[in-house]
Amino acid sequence: MTEKPRTIPYSIKILAVLLVLFGGSIRCIRLETNPNGLYCDEAANGYDAWSLARTGKDIWGNRFPVVMNHFNMDHPESLYSYCCIPVLAVMGLNTGSLRLTTALLGTISLLILWLLAADRLGNHVALWAVLFLAVSPLHLHFSRVGMRHITAPLLMMLGFWLLHRSLTRTGLLPLAGMVLGLSANTYLPAKFAAPVLIGWHLILYQKEFSARFGSRKRIAVMALLCFLSIYACFLGAAVKAPGQSTNYTGKSLLISRYPIIDLGRNLLTYFGPDFFWGPGDPNPRHHVPGEGAMLKTTVPLFLAGLAAGIWRRNRHVLFFTGWMATGMLPAVFTWEGSPHFGRAITILPAGEILIAWGLVSTVSLIRSAVARQPLRIAAYVLIVLILGTDAVRYLHRQLHEYPRYVTGPWEFGLKEAVSSALDHREPDNRIFLTPRINQAFIFALFFGGQTPEDFHARGELYPAAVAPADLNRAVEFLPDAVYVVRPDDLYDARILDIVVDPENRVVWKVVTGVETDR
Repeated sequence: MTEKPRTIPYSIKILAVLLVLFGGSIRCIRLETNPNGLYCDEAANGYDAWSLARTGKDIWGNRFPVVMNHFNMDHPESLYSYCCIPVLAVMGLNTGSLRLTTALLGTISLLILWLLAADRLGNHVALWAVLFLAVSPLHLHFSRVGMRHITAPLLMMLGFWLLHRSLTRTGLLPLAGMVLGLSANTYLPAKFAAPVLIGWHLILYQKEFSARFGSRKRIAVMALLCFLSIYACFLGAAVKAPGQSTNYTGKSLLISRYPIIDLGRNLLTYFGPDFFWGPGDPNPRHHVPGEGAMLKTTVPLFLAGLAAGIWRRNRHVLFFTGWMATGMLPAVFTWEGSPHFGRAITILPAGEILIAWGLVSTVSLIRSAVARQPLRIAAYVLIVLILGTDAVRYLHRQLHEYPRYVTGPWEFGLKEAVSSALDHREPDNRIFLTPRINQAFIFALFFGGQTPEDFHARGELYPAAVAPADLNRAVEFLPDAVYVVRPDDLYDARILDIVVDPENRVVWKVVTGVETDR
């Protein structure tokens, strides 16, 4: 006999909406300056989406591609860029509008998590899970950057909510297949996690699916075909992209010199406390330095949730435990750039649901073990104070400290430097960006004001361009041009403007080739 969907009281719905609004607000504030700057992958995603919105073509003139072409070396999934189109079409191309798409996707994820958790583990677990995901260091950070990572857990949550709902509403099964198939166009880890978790789900809920679809095999076959056709389409397109199969294997343990040793090291790293609650990923673009994938004070609740689920043999908790383990494996089997928070993004929302289940189980244990009500209330208040203090500490670091102290990895000040250079240039002259910028051409497009139509027509950058590798040689031939360079470049050039970081250090110079002694 299949379970009926849990009813959700009106008061619970109000609380859930308030939590979603809270999570959305901390994802949407100060997106232009936090993170402080813009990374080349963000710029490529944004300009591709803007180009698609205006022309129906990507940067290189490909009409509605299935995979994007970034820098002729990376071919990421396209779903995120297509999600950006409506916002950029209305608000134009800028850092804030690009990241707003991610923030909205992250906010929608909170709503879907509520539905997913409420169906399986009840309303109280769902509310706490939404709150934990709202302040999750992993989810909040990737909800504020213009990269595709956040689309993977969003599509997987939606797909598995629909899959579970299909046990009571049969017609949702093909839709679940389509959504889970589409997850292959989000981010590489989802390509692995989605089919594995479908199998795990069918094992755990075998009796329910047999009872529901035993006499409705046509719908089940249709759902399977929907999943396989869409999944194969996006998987095949990604593998066929120039150099992409090499890109996948180049990051895997297949090319490691000592694969067994590196696999053991990765297992200890990704399933260790440092990854979840310690320094974790060394890349400051992936998180606030020193913060793990989860709040530090959730350690005992996470362990309690695992223990309670396994002890009670709760299938729903076992499903999310399997989700957690499966979400880690794509990262475990990579070599280049490990440890890497982004490659473990599909552990969301399982980790937060397990923490919420651990909290509810702990409260239930306190209620049954502590007879005196004042002591119970004191214990509840203590738990809330500990978790609340940790959440406030983290939010302060993410929303106030991070944009001040992490600037270099985001090319802080480049927008201002390019804007100043454009103001200083003579009519019909170009400005040149130093080639020492990672993928400088995409910043010339993003900040230079060149429309996709003009770039497609000219086939070259204008008015912002990338200077030759030898800056001194470039200045010799074009001494009157304006250059955006690093502080240690072109000492003899005349400085037109400088850009300093929050610590008052010069990060960019806007110069011209006229020497100071002329």
